[in-house]
Amino acid sequence: MKSKLLLLDLGICSVWMLSLLGGRHGWYYPAFAFAMLGLLMRIFVSFSLCYREKRIWLPLCLFVTT
Repeated sequence: MKSKLLLLDLGICSVWMLSLLGGRHGWYYPAFAFAMLGLLMRIFVSFSLCYREKRIWLPLCLFVTT
């Protein structure tokens, strides 16, 4: 069950990344860095939850604040 949720979440994140990087002018808007930071933090949290990392609260706090 965990691996199915991880694959679903990674699929959602990949579509999100394709929508961020797919446009011709996607690199020029000011919030691009924050959107990429949020995306990378979500991927990190997904893998950390899958492998039962003990210090998952650190990236979760950062993810909530962005």
